[in-house]
Amino acid sequence: MSKQLLIAVLVLFGLIFGYSFIVLKDLLSGGFPIWLLLAFRFGFGALLLLALRRAAPVRSFDRATVRGGMLVGAVIFLAYAFQTFGLELTTPAKNGLLTGLYVIIVPVFMMVLKKKATWRPLLTAPLSFAGIALISDIFAADLSFNGGDLLTVCCALFFALHLILLERFAPVLPILNFSVVQLGTVALLAAAFSLATEKDGYGAVVWGPALPGLLFLTVFATGLAFFFQTLVQSRVSANTTAVALCLESVFAVIFSVLHGYDRFTLSFATGAVLIIVAMLLASLGRQDPLLGETAKLNPETPRP
Repeated sequence: MSKQLLIAVLVLFGLIFGYSFIVLKDLLSGGFPIWLLLAFRFGFGALLLLALRRAAPVRSFDRATVRGGMLVGAVIFLAYAFQTFGLELTTPAKNGLLTGLYVIIVPVFMMVLKKKATWRPLLTAPLSFAGIALISDIFAADLSFNGGDLLTVCCALFFALHLILLERFAPVLPILNFSVVQLGTVALLAAAFSLATEKDGYGAVVWGPALPGLLFLTVFATGLAFFFQTLVQSRVSANTTAVALCLESVFAVIFSVLHGYDRFTLSFATGAVLIIVAMLLASLGRQDPLLGETAKLNPETPRP
C-alpha cells in the first residue's frame, strides 16, 4: 500500500470515528443500556479480530500478552465508560472535542514523568482549557459546567494513559493478539457490569432500529479500526498519525451540527478552533513513539 493510500485510510477512519459519536448518541437517546452497548461493541470487535487472526501468521497467546492486554484493556474500559456516560449527558461535538484532548494530555504527562519542561504543553494546555470553557458554556449566566463534559475530560485522561501504556507494551507483544485481549477485557468487564445493573431493562431494548448502529460500531469503529490503525501506524510516521487523530474531533463537530445536536454559535466555533489548534500543536513535530512509532518495532505487526 502506498503512503498516499495509507493516509487516505487514516482520514477515512477519522471520519468513521467522528460519525460514531452520532451513532452512539442515537443509541443512547433510544434507551439502549450503556454497559450492554459496550459489551456488544467490544465483544463482537474481539470476535472480528479473532477471525482476522486465523489468516495472520501470529503465535499463540502467551502469559505476557494476556497480562499486558488485560491491564491496557482495563484502562480502555474506563476510558470508554467515561466517554459513553459523558455522551449521554452532552452533545456529540463536545464529546468528540473533549475526547481528543488526550493528544494534548500525553505530552503533559510525559513532561511531568520526565521532569523536563517543554514549550508545547505549556502552550497547548492553556489553549485547550480556554476552548473547553467556550464550548462548555462555563461563562453562561449560571456558570454551569455540564456533567457530561466533565466525564468526557476524565475519559481523555484514560485515553492518554492508554497511549503511554502502549509505548511500554507494543514493542514487545504481538499486536493482533494484544488487541484481541484488550477488546475482550473491555467486553467482559462491560458484560459483568451490565448483568449486575441492567438485567431488568433487557426486555425493553428495541433491537431492530438499534442493529445498524451496533453493526457500524462493532465492525467499523472497533474491530476493523483496531486492525487498520495498527497496520497504518506500522508504516506512517507518528506526526502524520497524530494529525489524523485530530480529524476525529473535527468530523464529530461537523456531524453534530449537521444532525442538530449543536448550534453553530461564535462561542462554540471559537472554542472548537482553539481545541483543534492545541491538538495540532501538540502533535506536529513530535518524534516520540506514543502515537504510533512503537508498532514498527514489533515483528508481528499484521500486514496485508
